[in-house]
Amino acid sequence: HLRVRALYPYQPDSSAGELAISPGDLIETRPVSADTPGRDAHAADGWMFGEVLQESADDRGDGWEPSGRIGWFPREYAETLGAPGSRAWIKTRAKFGSAKYAYEPQHDDELRVEQGDRVRVVDGDAAESWWRVRIISSATTAADKVEGMLPAIYIELDK
Repeated sequence: HLRVRALYPYQPDSSAGELAISPGDLIETRPVSADTPGRDAHAADGWMFGEVLQESADDRGDGWEPSGRIGWFPREYAETLGAPGSRAWIKTRAKFGSAKYAYEPQHDDELRVEQGDRVRVVDGDAAESWWRVRIISSATTAADKVEGMLPAIYIELDK
């Protein structure tokens, strides 16, 4: 298996077994067998067979799960990120953490959290002081919204 990231949109024509992809999609390649749909038309160089991954609803595993969208797509429409265990593969792991403190938003794009809320970092790295996060489990049952900006220092990332 390899993980690849779509660079360009691809919309299949009516060919059987092709996969629609959008820029940024994370795709995991799958083995091809004799009964793989579209194998005869796509097994030549220039095509890859894989499944688009979607964000998992919780913080188990690496943060990604199969979407059920599987098929052939042009190899040149994606960049290879790596094989299992490679540095590039590990970089595709989602970042999860817990809110160290409660936070009340000061602006519309900010997210209200309670201490202990579990979050997924949607966008942000160590060099940034604010991260876009999504609440995946909350101590409170009624959240106004589930995604927004939060000061990075409020998040204790999982090890």
